Amino acid sequence: MKVGDRSCALAGAMTVTMEIEDCITILHGPRGCCHRFPLGQMVDPGRVMVSGMTEKEVVFGGEGLLAKAIRKAEERGPGMIAVISSCIAGVIGDDVLALCRELKTESFLLPIPADGFLTGGFYAGIEGAMAALIKDFLPESPGPLKDDTVNILGEKNLAVDEEESFREIARLLRRLDLKVGARFVRRTRARRLQETGRACLNIVRDPAIGSSPAKLLQDAYGTPCLDGGYPSGRRETAAWLRKVADLTDRSAAGAIRAEEARYEQLIDDLRGDLCGRRAAVQAAWTGPWLIELLEDLGMEIVPWEGGAPRPDLILAARPVDDLPPGSVFAPLPTVPPAGHTGPLAAAAAWRRRLKTAVGGWRSDVRRGAL
Repeated sequence: MKVGDRSCALAGAMTVTMEIEDCITILHGPRGCCHRFPLGQMVDPGRVMVSGMTEKEVVFGGEGLLAKAIRKAEERGPGMIAVISSCIAGVIGDDVLALCRELKTESFLLPIPADGFLTGGFYAGIEGAMAALIKDFLPESPGPLKDDTVNILGEKNLAVDEEESFREIARLLRRLDLKVGARFVRRTRARRLQETGRACLNIVRDPAIGSSPAKLLQDAYGTPCLDGGYPSGRRETAAWLRKVADLTDRSAAGAIRAEEARYEQLIDDLRGDLCGRRAAVQAAWTGPWLIELLEDLGMEIVPWEGGAPRPDLILAARPVDDLPPGSVFAPLPTVPPAGHTGPLAAAAAWRRRLKTAVGGWRSDVRRGAL
């Protein structure tokens, strides 16, 4: 089981289908299955339907009930109808795949045999939904290759800062005269997904989610893949730009020079307030991007516990009890911030916290640039 894989496959599949904005998702199971997923964190819950199986369907089968739900969904004219099966549907043997193949619908009908916990955990549902999209929905011949377009695969749909990370990656890609085509699968539409095979490169955001569909797309279309996740920090970003440039037959030299100049300009402003400040970092969350950032700012790293001198800033994933007098707590992200902008924005937040605690510092005039 993968780390964090605590929920069922139905919930994982929903995180994929709910990101297709013109898709209606039908959960084939009891009404309670709808609560297997925190709909409040997703887009319009009106795009979710439940077939509503009862004891009657458990005994006699629920395929007729599912067919009625599909017909009702089709009345809304969606670009796609996704059907996700639950544990109950899997246990009683409802053949969701066969039913969806037999029904004639104007909207594309995508069956995803999740079968709740019978199929596996949360990540199994994500992989199953993405595999279904690639194998059943994407065209065999998507059209001419776009040598200025890349796809992003495996974004973290439940992460609160995912759009900030995407904007940073899109900004870096523009340095190489590249644009994002399909986001597989996040904040997209069915027609946009159908052009997935036209990109010249697939970039994986989270290997746990994106590596499997990247392999399927490479097998289907021959599209090369850059795996390993987003870069974080000055060195990783430069190396990442070189890799993207190599895979898309470009030169990264100009992009790296421009990014280095931008980085130095922004960090110089931060360095004026943070240089010489002492930071204690919780060991479990110490990463290359963080050490690099602290060093570039000229900050001093001091022991986490029982050390001297007293830290000005305590960096940890969660609030710390019994802060030393005069120390300020600042949260660390659970996922390394993307590119240059993410780490610099974290440093700007540290400055604001220290400014609030100490008072009298000059205004953070560069905040809007980060």
